Amino acid sequence: MAVGAVKDAIKNGDEVAKMAQEIAAATQEQSASIQEVTASIEDVSSISTDSANGTQKISVTIKEESVLMSDLAEAAKDLAGMADHLRDSISRFKLE
Repeated sequence: MAVGAVKDAIKNGDEVAKMAQEIAAATQEQSASIQEVTASIEDVSSISTDSANGTQKISVTIKEESVLMSDLAEAAKDLAGMADHLRDSISRFKLE
């Protein structure tokens, strides 16, 4: 019986070692997957940051263009007033 018990212990030890190797392999696979997920998250974060920066630049540009459009509208209003004044001035002259 002692020989049988030793054989069983060796067999059980081999099974435990095999399980430990399988666990180690699974752990390595999980670690690699976690690294891939982390890299993907970092990529998404970088893209989000770039997008936010681009949005901010667009916002600044829109504000600048709004000011320019306001200035242009004011200039057009002034020009229309000058045109009206010129038309009134010219209307006083008569060609014979």
